Amino acid sequence: MQDIIVMSLLFPVLVKGFNHLAHWPYIGPALTRLHELALLHHHKIKPYGFLGLTLYVFIPLGGTGPLVGVVIGYMIGMSTIAILSAVTLGNALAAAAWIWAYDWIEQQ
Repeated sequence: MQDIIVMSLLFPVLVKGFNHLAHWPYIGPALTRLHELALLHHHKIKPYGFLGLTLYVFIPLGGTGPLVGVVIGYMIGMSTIAILSAVTLGNALAAAAWIWAYDWIEQQ
């Protein structure tokens, strides 16, 4: 739930503040380059869309959480409803998988 709350609070800040942050001395060039890379590889990412973003958030690796998921969705130009739905679903599925895994381990 904490991830969903953080995502819900910071996603609007990202969307509204993106153009402003792009003009900052140290953050701007990196953010602009990240956006350019996302657009450059958009044709590779677009076919996976909703399912790909859900799977990306579901996989429990460092840097694949909900906040990174919404940033990636925004950078590749997905609609807001698709981003928030995919990230919420991926996070819920990950939580359910962890609960199932802990129960399975406890029964062994």
